[in-house]
Amino acid sequence: RQAEDTVPWRMPVWTGAIPVRLSERPEGRRSRQYSGSFAAWGRLTEHVIGDHTNRPGQLLQEHPLHRMHEANGRILLLGVDHSSNSTIHVAQQFALSNRGLKLAEGGTEYVGHFQHVDAPLDIIGGQARGKIGDATARLVETPALYRIVDGILDERISRGLAVV
Repeated sequence: RQAEDTVPWRMPVWTGAIPVRLSERPEGRRSRQYSGSFAAWGRLTEHVIGDHTNRPGQLLQEHPLHRMHEANGRILLLGVDHSSNSTIHVAQQFALSNRGLKLAEGGTEYVGHFQHVDAPLDIIGGQARGKIGDATARLVETPALYRIVDGILDERISRGLAVV
């Protein structure tokens, strides 16, 4: 029998205090992907995190952030801006795969600085801003974010700036 701290999905969460606290609650559940796990609760928990494991060959469609998009979910950025928004990575991969493209060898981003999504999201009403305590907060509609990322890809490809 393995010690509890060596079971991959019981290793400490490194993605912040909120996922840690949520996964510790009786109604919370943590995905079984130890290098970047997610925590969830509610009626869509199984749909959002159920397939997120460490098995090789995980599909983009099984990623919790893509599942949030499928469910028309929202992402809460609390005390951070879009430079910490991992949903942009997933939206980028989705936009590329829809075009039959992949990132070039060594390429990591085509969106450029993740803050490029901020103003367009404001313009289309794809995010709400506010405060929770002293922290700034953004509540981002995932379908709007995906549309913005897709548009940035189109523009960067047309200008020859995308590294694909």
